[in-house]
Amino acid sequence: MMKKIILTGIFFSLLSCANPYIRKDFSLNDQKTREAVLEEISFEPEESGNYLALGIFYFDRNYVDEAIANLEKAHQINPKNAEILVYLGSAQCKKGRELSGWYCFGLNKIWKVEEGVANMNRAVEMDPENPIPRLVRSATLTILKGQFSRFETALDDIRWFEKKLEADKDFFNSDIIGQFLLIKGQYILARWEMEGGEGEAEKTTALNLIQEASRYFPEDSEHKKEIDRFYTTHSGENK
Repeated sequence: MMKKIILTGIFFSLLSCANPYIRKDFSLNDQKTREAVLEEISFEPEESGNYLALGIFYFDRNYVDEAIANLEKAHQINPKNAEILVYLGSAQCKKGRELSGWYCFGLNKIWKVEEGVANMNRAVEMDPENPIPRLVRSATLTILKGQFSRFETALDDIRWFEKKLEADKDFFNSDIIGQFLLIKGQYILARWEMEGGEGEAEKTTALNLIQEASRYFPEDSEHKKEIDRFYTTHSGENK
């Protein structure tokens, strides 16, 4: 269950239409979740999965420094785990995007994003048949803009999923398929916007994929509500 929460949470943090930099206040449930993970760490201080869980907990709420610290700890304990490395790389990219001030477009920002991209690429190379590193990498690269854009690498991951599903439509479980459809829709929409937003065919395709992804999440889940809000905002429809 923890792994499912982790997997789902990071994509909505990356692809949410909400401000990606403002820290979110902890709800009562958030506090309980954090306390539970910290308790697990106190019992098993050398268990990398606990630091992974805490790192993504912070990532999802835009506490990026805290996320990186815990993901680095997880990586130190288990350096050969591709999922830990890809999440660390994604958090480093997010840190690079949030750096501001006069040095915003300087070497500090560039290096942090490049470090994150390199770690995500290494994660996919380490475990090329694992869908999670590819999901995290494509989601992260889809939202990088301007000089940091890596659309071609994200497209490589999307095509990898398409090839697997063409060979066997049941190759992945429903959670993975829902995440893939969401990322593919966001990718098409991001490229359409980057290229000037002309014409409606690509936008319609993207929104149809995002709407289809919504069906893979429980009706009362916050993630489904977030997808539906995103769809409504970009389609102009009122549900």
